[in-house]
This record gives sequence, structure tokens and C-alpha cells, in this order.
Amino acid sequence: MIRLSHLALLCVVAGTANAHTLVSSHTQMQPVEVLKEAGVPSLWVTESDLVFQPRHTPFNIDAFIQREMPHWAPVSEAIMHWSGASGIDPRIIITTLVTNDPSLITATHSLDRISEVKLLQNIEQVASSLSAWLYQPHANTLSSSEHATQTLISAFNVPTDWSRWMSHYTRWFAEQKPLNQPAPTQAFEQLAPPRDFMQWPWRQGYSWSLMDLMHILAQVFRYHP
Repeated sequence: MIRLSHLALLCVVAGTANAHTLVSSHTQMQPVEVLKEAGVPSLWVTESDLVFQPRHTPFNIDAFIQREMPHWAPVSEAIMHWSGASGIDPRIIITTLVTNDPSLITATHSLDRISEVKLLQNIEQVASSLSAWLYQPHANTLSSSEHATQTLISAFNVPTDWSRWMSHYTRWFAEQKPLNQPAPTQAFEQLAPPRDFMQWPWRQGYSWSLMDLMHILAQVFRYHP
């Protein structure tokens, strides 16, 4: 669960920004042609690579951060929070963040207040954008693998950064979750959600904003003082 202090920071900085924004409003998805122009392999990542499947490929974020980036400790809960909210694997989020801002892994000191708030915002933006792009309908002529690659490339500052992204991912996560692997044999069993499955209370593509929440609370207190 994300710390209340983190949510408070985001609300103060973003004003009336969404509390759970699952639709990207800042950038557009890169066109398919960009993949060839950037030299991206035709079979680079799959939708399964981007989706977080904690039961099949669990991730110990505390161990990773302690080993690789201890100064990220204050935002570890936020990464897992937005990974769960968006359905995007935390390894994908982390690798994309450091690809877009290499200074995030070269820092040798703890995050100051401003840097922490900025990183929290970037975590939310990357996770939300990837989720919105990945789950939006795509043309029948576009394979699921191409769509997944197009989704990931769209999150980069520059499409040609895919090779640097791959270098980071290979070093950190290739052993525990290699890319572009066949789906697990239990894939069909995993299509049915477990009995204790919880889903966000809105349809795909919709989101709850802070104003929505305030409106609901106002109605509750109005009829139940």
C-alpha cells in the first residue's frame, strides 16, 4: 500500500490531478513506422512481458532496491502500488524510468523532497501510460508482439533508447524474467480470476479522479452525517 505521505505529496503538487489515472493525457502512442526507423527487433517484447503476473513471476522490490539503488527506498511502495493499479510489471516500470533519466541510477545520495515528488510523478505517468496504450484496441494487422513493442517504445523519450533499455533490463532482470518467452502452460488456467480477486471499481479506460472521490464523500456525509 502506498504511504499516505506520498499521496499527499502528489495531491499538493498536482492540484486536482487524478488519484488513479489509467489513461495517458500527456503523450501519444508512437506510430508503428517508428519501430523500423529505430531499428527495433521485430520480436522484441510481448504483452506477457509487460503485464505483471506476481503469482508466476514474483518480484522482491526491497531486495532489488537495496542491492542496486538504495536511494530509491522511499518510492518502493509507490512502484508496487502503481504496478498493481496499472497491471504493468514493476521491472518494466523501473527499467523505463532509468532509461528516460540515467541520473536516477548514478545518484549517490538520498532523494531530496523535490526529487522524490518528481520521481513519484514519473512512476505514475509511466505506469499509467503503458497501461492505457497496452490495453487500448489495436488494428487487426498489428500482431500482439508488435503492439507490445509499440507500447513500450512510446514510453521512451527517444525511440532509439530501446538498446539502452535492453542493456539495463538484461543486467537486472533477464535471469528472473527473460523477455519474449513462451507463455506458461498454465496460461489458460490463469485466465479465470481467483476467488479473492479484486479489481478497480471502474470499466477499462475509465479512472477515478480526486474530484470524483470528493463528490462521493460529500454525498455520503450529506445522507449519513
